Amino acid sequence: MLTFYSGFRSNNKILKKIIDNITIFALKKEIPDILDRKLNFNFVFTKNLFNKEDVFGYTLYFFPNSYSIGLDICLDAKFFIRVLIHELIHCKQYIKKELKEINKNGKCLYIYKNKEYVFEQITKQEWSENEWEKDALEQEDEYLKYIDKYCREDITCLHRLLH
Repeated sequence: MLTFYSGFRSNNKILKKIIDNITIFALKKEIPDILDRKLNFNFVFTKNLFNKEDVFGYTLYFFPNSYSIGLDICLDAKFFIRVLIHELIHCKQYIKKELKEINKNGKCLYIYKNKEYVFEQITKQEWSENEWEKDALEQEDEYLKYIDKYCREDITCLHRLLH
């Protein structure tokens, strides 16, 4: 597993270490061999992402096994971790092949647990109603408890870094 960082504060070694630790622990929860897999994660930190894109975070899947996770670096630490966890849950959905993106007849399709969704037909208001989004939201608290248990020092440090 390789991680890369770009954007605002991306050269902060402590921040990178914390994100690495949280990523490993979050994904190891359901994918025990995560460190043995050939996966690439590119974390893109954007200042005020929400003001620019109307989202706090996003996950993009690039074949083969590469993920770009965008995060609003201006959030408070607690919410930043929640957004990070939410996006890592989406990565888990891709890795476990629960969520797939395909191009079919020139249209982008999301397939979640064998049900197709046409990207162009999903509005921003409807986005949170997608099953993969609902599942990620439902799993956040469970993951946050798990992370809090194993990464408490990192979380404390992140609070200091982002304030």
